[in-house]
Amino acid sequence: MPGATQQEATPEQVNALKAIVEMLKGILATLLAKQSPSMTPREKLYKAAYDSQHKDLTTIAPNDYGCAESLSRVIQKVLPSFPVYTATAALYPRLLADRRFVVVTDPEPGDIAIFPTEGAVVGHCGVWGKTTVMSNTSKTGKFEANYTHASWLAEAAKRGLKNHFLRLVEC
Repeated sequence: MPGATQQEATPEQVNALKAIVEMLKGILATLLAKQSPSMTPREKLYKAAYDSQHKDLTTIAPNDYGCAESLSRVIQKVLPSFPVYTATAALYPRLLADRRFVVVTDPEPGDIAIFPTEGAVVGHCGVWGKTTVMSNTSKTGKFEANYTHASWLAEAAKRGLKNHFLRLVEC
């Protein structure tokens, strides 16, 4: 505008503008949170498993038999009252009996993958990931993405055990 002069803002005006900006940031964050759907129980379990990688979750079972305990502790991050199991043969029927889990045939990230022990043939369990299965690593005791989907399925077949998949549907 011709003839207009530019004035500097007073400290009070600057503070008022800062308060307005912070208020708008809060409103925007609230609106974005309402637009983003919350995670499904399956997604929460996937995140708990993903965040547990590179950690030794076992305190009871020895490293080479720690998969059920590790998986139990991952589940506890989403379902705090879930008990700790140290054997896949005990964990599998518990999962089947829990109404918060349903059997699925086409696993997605966050589903539980388990081929339970039968007799002297030792089973294994973990969490199905995007391209891997996260489970206890016998050598280190750490929870890792240590199988591809194909190698997980092959391992169960090699042991002659049936794979089962369960999905957490309620927290």
